[in-house]
Amino acid sequence: MSEKSKKQKVSIVEKMGLFMVCAGNIPLMGLLSGFFMIYYTNVVGLEPAALATLFLISKVVDGISDPIMGYFLDKFPVTKMGKFRPMIILGTIICVINYILLWFGAVWIPVGKYVIVYVTYLLLDIMDISKNSLLPVMSADDKERNSLSLFNALGTMIGSAVLAVAAPILVAEGTLQNYYVLIFGSMAMVLVLSIAGALCVKERVAFEGKKEESYTFRELLQFLRYKPVWALFLVALVVGVGSNIAGGAGAYFYTYILGDMTLMSGVSLVSMI
Repeated sequence: MSEKSKKQKVSIVEKMGLFMVCAGNIPLMGLLSGFFMIYYTNVVGLEPAALATLFLISKVVDGISDPIMGYFLDKFPVTKMGKFRPMIILGTIICVINYILLWFGAVWIPVGKYVIVYVTYLLLDIMDISKNSLLPVMSADDKERNSLSLFNALGTMIGSAVLAVAAPILVAEGTLQNYYVLIFGSMAMVLVLSIAGALCVKERVAFEGKKEESYTFRELLQFLRYKPVWALFLVALVVGVGSNIAGGAGAYFYTYILGDMTLMSGVSLVSMI
């Protein structure tokens, strides 16, 4: 890491760019945790047991795919735009297409709908790692990184707040048309915020790793030998499954117990304030 990198400061435009990237990432998983289950059981008509199995499998796959995605990201060449910005832009486009197929593929192509849902759900992890890797390469200065962390957190918080308030209102009637508005509108926001944000930021911290520090795919898989890795994996699995249950149950609770999903918006707004 060069001295020049340590002295470089990050402009407010770049910080807002990071803010947009983080805010643009929220709808991808936020909508899944809150409305995916009730949409597919009530609107599309899939079996709840099949979806619950999908959630469990996805958490297991996440634990395996994240290190693998990290490996391929490490091997991605450093371009004129940097290493992570191109992956964010490319990943955003791929994720948006896959996301639309996840929500509506089973409606458009009923034959093999379970296969469509399973495959598209398990392919949602391409964008998150490159987004999380962006902050450390924007600056080597500790104060700048602290400031960037603030914009990162604000983007996540405000993106979550907007989604939590708007989504229940949009899908309160529970019709397919309502979900078209929610999903296509959200994906338009993801495209604009993520791509515009990635174009605003700069990667300043150079990659100066030595050749002997490189690792092979076989060496990557050797991490499975270590018990702490398995312990962390099991903890993440339990937490992930619990979060999915809690998130999915909320929509059912407001719909069937309280009888009005729009109340979910008000409760979310008050709790965030």
